[in-house]
Amino acid sequence: MAIVDKRIPPYRGNSSVFAFDTLRPNPGLGFRPQISIEKTLIKYRSSHRDSWGNHEGWGVYKEQLDQYLAYYTEADVRYQQVIDCKGLSIEKLRPQFYQGKSCLFDINVFNKTLWTSEFSDYILVQCNGKNDIDRDFIYEIEYFSQMNTKTIGGFHQNFFPYVNQDGYRSPLVFVYFKRIETNVLINVECRAYAQNIDHNDSLEYKTGSVHFELIVE
Repeated sequence: MAIVDKRIPPYRGNSSVFAFDTLRPNPGLGFRPQISIEKTLIKYRSSHRDSWGNHEGWGVYKEQLDQYLAYYTEADVRYQQVIDCKGLSIEKLRPQFYQGKSCLFDINVFNKTLWTSEFSDYILVQCNGKNDIDRDFIYEIEYFSQMNTKTIGGFHQNFFPYVNQDGYRSPLVFVYFKRIETNVLINVECRAYAQNIDHNDSLEYKTGSVHFELIVE
């Protein structure tokens, strides 16, 4: 009699029931901070920490980012090799966002169970304006990740597939919008790149990317 591990889906990758039509299973991307799961707009006044009236201060985003990152800073000596960020210091990154002078977001991965990287040691992540006019409003972006370069983000393929490992933490890439145009709406798209990641922008099958809008007043 075969024993099935209830924690791990028996069919993954191309064998998954999610691998239908012409779509291969793909990891999805998410972003933080996100105040409401129903909204993708990030808008705040960089000169004010606290919100008032219809003006959102940057403090509310700081608090949510704190809560989210607490999961990554929890000590877990039993599975340290699983959550090791290889020199990525969250504490060093926080002041960039908390001073309200710039935008610091983390791009995270979901739908990990269905996908494994092929032919690549690293999955690359890059953000830019969605359209030409949006790209004109973004002057400088830096990345903080396992890639040890600020020109592009990425994480090692060892994070995939996710099979409910003890101590697992979803990989992160911090995106630092160092210089952008203020008081305008910028449509931002971040994409993950690997040989077997398909990008599909349809509302039904959006894969391999994440979109949000950004306004810094």
